[in-house]
Parts: sequence; structure tokens; C-alpha cells
Amino acid sequence: MSIKKYHIINKKIILIIERGIGREKTKLCTKEIPMTIEELITRLTILRDQDVINEQAYEVTNMAFEKLTESLQSDVVIQAEMLFTHLPSALTRIAEGEDVEGPPGETIAEIIESNYFSLAKQHVDYIERVWKDVLPKAEVDYLLLHYTTVIAVNKGGN
Repeated sequence: MSIKKYHIINKKIILIIERGIGREKTKLCTKEIPMTIEELITRLTILRDQDVINEQAYEVTNMAFEKLTESLQSDVVIQAEMLFTHLPSALTRIAEGEDVEGPPGETIAEIIESNYFSLAKQHVDYIERVWKDVLPKAEVDYLLLHYTTVIAVNKGGN
């Protein structure tokens, strides 16, 4: 059995394994591919160039990623896609005056109990400082949800 080829789809590695002549098997590797600053910049540049996000959201998101990697003491962040897709979109929505409904109260109660909630709160506070404005509660709640999850995954806890 040998790896014949592989594809990366939705940050997961799909292996095509040869199991003898003419017999292939597909296997999904569950290990997430970490996000780097280079990958984030590529993603954000596409969104900015297509007018999906604005320049300020682009800059703040880059700073937020750098702050997170510094906090995690790592150049890569596992399962960061949702957070760093939501953040620039949320900031652009806020700049355009759009509202969003927050996550359910039970979800917020659960993340408040997380060992990483206070660290997630520090990151959201940092975003508000560099954004130079208070974020709406619904967006803060979503960011706390994403940050708590990402920090827990990267620090290996709950």
C-alpha cells in the first residue's frame, strides 16, 4: 500500500492510496492543516480585492491574527478558518451599519465556563482597541465563541 496522490479540500488532506495494481482507496486524514499568516493574507487579499471586506477590516484582522499567534507562541493556528473568515466580514458589516443576531444564550453561558474565556475576551478587547470602536454585543459574542474554540483547540483543552 502506498500513497499515490493527495488533495487538500477544506483544510483536510485527502489521500489516494494504491492498494495493489489498479486498486485505489480514498482516505480522509482528520488532521487539520494549520493556518499561517501567509495563508491569511492570501485569503484576506482575495476578499478585499473583490470588495467583500474593507481595508480597515483587512488590517485589523491581520493584527488580530498576529496577536493570537503571539499569545499561542506559534506561527500557525489550527482551526482558525471560521474565526478569520467571520472577523473581517463582521467588521465590514459593522462599518456598513448592518446588524446580526447573536448566538443563543445557552452557547454564551457555555463558553463563559471555558478555561480560555478570559483569554478570548482579551483578544476581543484588543480588536475593539485597534478597530477604535465598540463592537455590537452580538458580534462580540460570536467572536468570543470563535476565539474560545480556537484557543482551546490550540492549547489542547476545553
